[in-house]
Amino acid sequence: MSTFKCLSVSQPFADLIIKGKKTIELRHWNTKYRGEILIHSPLKIKFDDCKRLSIDPQNIITGAIIGKVTIYDVKKYQTKKELTEDKK
Repeated sequence: MSTFKCLSVSQPFADLIIKGKKTIELRHWNTKYRGEILIHSPLKIKFDDCKRLSIDPQNIITGAIIGKVTIYDVKKYQTKKELTEDKK
């Protein structure tokens, strides 16, 4: 049996990561791990973000592992400008 690392990401952001529409995830902690991780969608949905992003919360899966992605790199941003440049 294989073991995988897993990251819980609030909805609607977990869904956007799995669909490849969100490629940067911000955290206050660092990891040296690179490779595949599972994305877990907790039960709670951020309804304000769904509304802001025009996402129907009824189409979102919660309380489950919803996919697998690869961590390629970790970067510490010093300024908002650096983050904005990477989002392009």
